[in-house]
Amino acid sequence: MKHTIHILSVLLSHLTQFCRSASPPLHNVVGIELINEPVGSHSDRLKRWYSEAISSLRAINPEMPLFIGDSWQTDDFASYISSDPSHLSNVHLDHHLYRCFTSEDQEISAYDHAGRIWDHDGATMQTFARVSGKLESAGGGLVVGEWSGALNPRSLEGLGNQDHARTQFIQAQVDLYERFCAGYFFWTYKKQWGGDKGWSFRDAVEGGVFPRQIGLKVQRPLEGCHENDRMGRKDAARDKALGEHTAYWSQYPGNYEHWRFAEGFDTGWQDAYLFFTSPSGGVVNELGFKGPWSKRRVQGHQETKGVGSGLWEFEHGFRQGVDAARQDFKESCC
Repeated sequence: MKHTIHILSVLLSHLTQFCRSASPPLHNVVGIELINEPVGSHSDRLKRWYSEAISSLRAINPEMPLFIGDSWQTDDFASYISSDPSHLSNVHLDHHLYRCFTSEDQEISAYDHAGRIWDHDGATMQTFARVSGKLESAGGGLVVGEWSGALNPRSLEGLGNQDHARTQFIQAQVDLYERFCAGYFFWTYKKQWGGDKGWSFRDAVEGGVFPRQIGLKVQRPLEGCHENDRMGRKDAARDKALGEHTAYWSQYPGNYEHWRFAEGFDTGWQDAYLFFTSPSGGVVNELGFKGPWSKRRVQGHQETKGVGSGLWEFEHGFRQGVDAARQDFKESCC
């Protein structure tokens, strides 16, 4: 365990030096994962090791995003991150999702697997919603570091159109991850032999079971989202959200700074649109790691507007602004 921390420290030292000296700077280093799929039977010991490793790495580079595996105890390790947000900010949780290995997986059809993932009241959707919200509040995010379209052959038995069933299974996962995750990584890009549309990303795309495009799809020119009109829509959305926010907290006597909510909403909206309208070769960029991004915005707001009791209101407004901008962009340009 100590040797692993040493290896990670050497790796981060080299990456930090290289990233800062590279011209142009490296943009494809998204973070470091401490260890892949750790055994979860000793979670307390693992958490202590995580804390020790994070402290060592933060001393080398406090800005590098760090990722920890959840040992398939997603709620438990999300609570670990949120228990100390000052020390564990910009630490993200890596969850791996497969539905082909267990005996229970084998007894469920491909369509039922998709249905369970799509089910708003189901365990998967509820867990992702709960965990992603907790992590964002702590300045982190949820990523699915491994997933695939692989299914046990028994889950495909008796299905007339197996490709359609696999397409539904993949689409259900994409919908889930797009809604709740800061990122997700298909395992794997290709295999030694072609034809496996479950495990090979290339074969899944070429075979038509993986969608040709994911995320927001622009249907109209961005020029159609005229900035003046957009600012008017932003002001209307902000005033509505501010009214609801003020009305809710008026039930509870206290010292509030609702103006911070309004400023946070404006900032979140503008940041979201900064991503939407950035050049991307036809693909729409989005603000993914909203947790650490909002924490940095709160820090910047505090430095310019001063400390107050309503910093939490700025953060709430920021998140609502990001979400409102996405809805506006979908309605205006997609």
